[in-house]
Amino acid sequence: MTLNLWDPEPGYYNSSTYYGEKQILAFGLAAMTQKNGAGTAGAPGDFSGWNLDALMEKNLGAGTLSLEGAYYSYDKNKVIDAALFQGNGYMARAGYLFNTKVGIGKLMPQVRFQSLDLDGATEKRNRYDLELHYVIDGHNARVTAVYTDDNMGAARDTNIFKIGVQLQI
Repeated sequence: MTLNLWDPEPGYYNSSTYYGEKQILAFGLAAMTQKNGAGTAGAPGDFSGWNLDALMEKNLGAGTLSLEGAYYSYDKNKVIDAALFQGNGYMARAGYLFNTKVGIGKLMPQVRFQSLDLDGATEKRNRYDLELHYVIDGHNARVTAVYTDDNMGAARDTNIFKIGVQLQI
């Protein structure tokens, strides 16, 4: 379920950004459950999951501010299942799309924090992303650079640098 308080988001799939073309204030709720959806045939358990999220995107004139947050909860009825996990997760994201063009596109720096707290784990897994998007034509054309610091608790931190290109024709 999605509640849109400003501009509507038409269709079944919603976007995390409209690149300043819409003013968005949306709240969402999703839930799923499956009887015997976790575990093994010999030791099944019910699976359930749900999440709440919010998205705010506001064109401020000189640029567009985008804020997003989410909470996730997963329960596999405490059965052993290597493909699923049980616990809670969190995500927060903030970005700003500058209206001034640089060449053929606009710059959009963004930060994101994600946390996963597994039941029975002694430490949370935290992930920090610093992103720079070069938006040429919305979702149709952009170039992205991302630096990630993935802190997996007692395990060693993983640092990742990625460059990506998105083209839709």
